[in-house]
Amino acid sequence: MACLLGGLAHVAGVLLFWVVNDGSECPGCREGALTRVTAWSHERPPEWVDKTVERDGKQLRVVGRSRYVADLQAGFREADNAALEHLSQQLAEALAKDPNWSTHVQAQFAQQRQKAMRALEEVATSAQPDPVQLDTAKRVVREGRARVAAALRDTAGPLVPAERADFYWQKFKVQGGDRFRVAVLHTIPNVDFDKLTALYATAGEARGVRVVTHFPGLAWRGGSRRGVIVVGIGPEAEAERLGLRGGDKILAIDDIPVLDAVQFAKTVQAQRVVRCRKEEDMVWSVTRDNELVGPLEVAAGGGCPRPPKRNCQTPRLRVREE
Repeated sequence: MACLLGGLAHVAGVLLFWVVNDGSECPGCREGALTRVTAWSHERPPEWVDKTVERDGKQLRVVGRSRYVADLQAGFREADNAALEHLSQQLAEALAKDPNWSTHVQAQFAQQRQKAMRALEEVATSAQPDPVQLDTAKRVVREGRARVAAALRDTAGPLVPAERADFYWQKFKVQGGDRFRVAVLHTIPNVDFDKLTALYATAGEARGVRVVTHFPGLAWRGGSRRGVIVVGIGPEAEAERLGLRGGDKILAIDDIPVLDAVQFAKTVQAQRVVRCRKEEDMVWSVTRDNELVGPLEVAAGGGCPRPPKRNCQTPRLRVREE
């Protein structure tokens, strides 16, 4: 009897968590469609499962949750993407302390993210959610999170948590079949979080143009997941005369992909030498609002290194007369 009561308490507890905290994801749960929990990964839910972001003296903890899905592995993928998107948002909050970054980078995606989240909340919490509208709103958030997570992995590489610190899932018996719900926990040491912040805050500068590395949150708007964002243009910048603006994204220099802010500066310097020798302009591939505005033909500028002149004359042999 004690075991039975313990099992019932577990089911009641996990049902209360999922339905109260995320019942909006599954309107049928409130209508009796969800009948019972048939399996779970842990005997009791972990203490972190009802949190989203938590920081202590050593690390940042981010939690992602999936919708009710028919495939367990799909649930894990969705939960992982949600957790990494939460990490991206924590980075954005740290970087937004720089007004210049906030103006030229955060302003490009914050409204799009907020709009998607608000749309899902509004339709999900309505008295009678429209199934089509709800599915559309969930898809927009799900796909946005997936793009952000992919951009984070592309730009941050090994600094992104590769393994889950913990996970929790449940299997529900619902009308029409079984459904899974997954929660995952990712942890990021504070030292790695600081490195991530520095990665996206560090600027590169060349030919009077100041840029920062593409930020993952920009993926809410779609478009390329790589490149650099213009955050400053000096008065001497040739690119300004050609129409470059703050917030524009530079994808390539002379067809060489730009991966981050530091590489941008190095690539421009290297191509400047090449173009000077040929007396040609550099070609910058630029987008604005995910549409091409280039290529911009940027002058290599004066004072370029020139190859040394070679003496092509055949040296004369001098014969000493006796």
